[in-house]
Amino acid sequence: MAQGHALLGRLHGEQNHLEAARDEFRRALNLDASLAGARTGLGTVLYKLGFISDALRELRQAAQQDPNAAQAHFQLGLALFAGGAQQEAKSEFERAVVLAPDLAEARINLGQLLENENRMPEAIAQYRKALAASPADADAELRLARALVKTQSLDAAGRTLDGAVRQHPAMPVCISSAASCWLAPGTGRAPFAS
Repeated sequence: MAQGHALLGRLHGEQNHLEAARDEFRRALNLDASLAGARTGLGTVLYKLGFISDALRELRQAAQQDPNAAQAHFQLGLALFAGGAQQEAKSEFERAVVLAPDLAEARINLGQLLENENRMPEAIAQYRKALAASPADADAELRLARALVKTQSLDAAGRTLDGAVRQHPAMPVCISSAASCWLAPGTGRAPFAS
């Protein structure tokens, strides 16, 4: 019965019916408080609803209940970041990628925090690993290109953006980012070169 409520919570969450998801996860946990996945789901929904302190409580407990659950650490990292705890968030993202090396979202967020610390080679490595895990991830492509521009690797940034534009031609931010990269002095690149 508890698992059924947890499944309904996940389905409601996927449909962005956050209040219904929250209620189902709570029902599941009332029946079986040991369900770390349901606790992660509840914490995630609370985070999305803006209840950061409640989300942190649930996600910390979920990560403690199942220390090997990459999603619990990833979601805890998001909530910590939203609460202003960047170093703790970075630790949780690092834990998540150790547990699940192909968790592209965790790598993107870790890369962003490394970029914020001006640790560009490490940020670029995380973005590249995110793309290796999820080749069509436009966010990873754009963040990688931006980081490459910051390091003056303009040709590599242009190639990354060329690929992003080809995969996601309707993304205006991608196109404007590509234009600013290609128009950078001294690049010698033509827009949308093949």
